[in-house]
Amino acid sequence: MSIFFIIRYNDPEFEYFTSAYNTTSVYIYEKFYVLTHIFTLKHRNQDLLSENAQLKNNLKDNFIKIDTSTYYSIAKFKKDSLEIIRKFKVYAAEVVENTTQFQNNFIILEKGTDNHIDKDMAVVTKGNCLVGITIKSNSKYTKVMTLLNVDCKVSAMLKKSKESGNIEWDGASTDFVLFRNVSKNALVKEGDTVLTSNYSANFPPNVIIGTIVSEIDEHSPSLKSFKVKLATDFSNLNYVYIIENLRALLQKELNEN
Repeated sequence: MSIFFIIRYNDPEFEYFTSAYNTTSVYIYEKFYVLTHIFTLKHRNQDLLSENAQLKNNLKDNFIKIDTSTYYSIAKFKKDSLEIIRKFKVYAAEVVENTTQFQNNFIILEKGTDNHIDKDMAVVTKGNCLVGITIKSNSKYTKVMTLLNVDCKVSAMLKKSKESGNIEWDGASTDFVLFRNVSKNALVKEGDTVLTSNYSANFPPNVIIGTIVSEIDEHSPSLKSFKVKLATDFSNLNYVYIIENLRALLQKELNEN
């Protein structure tokens, strides 16, 4: 009661108490806001991933133009050339397991066949950098073979010249892969970007793999190889996007036949 009367009936003490109270209240409110923000962060990230997946699904690279031309004898009838159909579909997923220390590394995604995720789908980061390919799914989870797997082979090309080759991992470093079977006549410079090529049913073209670091002498008379710095940080994978080629089965069936 004494403290109350001192504060209530003395202006200097009242002003000091009010200022201290306001400062303390603001401090407590800020800490409480940060705490609640942390608890809702995962939910916010999932909402953001879903929104990004929807936006990615609307990119023009995921569609192809329909060939609507029909031929009768020598006559040709053509519909609107701007008509397009979807070729690629994008899904978002959270990484719940990740290995980088073995010769055959994998990640596990917390989405499966219940969310239309199946094997042979490309997996990329939010920056459109290649992670790997799905190899097995159940109803809730999907296993992905990453580029850091000696069994993973990816058809690739140089961004500038479109010269093609294959991406392989030699198991030596988690930061580098090899760009092999490149034509001896290809003009390749340090810093050139390596992308996925047009020659795969599993991987969409123009996904970033990495940049050329140096040439590797493999004593081949007609082919050469290069060391490539990976664009993906495999030690820090939290969320990824899965890309489904809606026409992959048709392409594979034709190759098998």
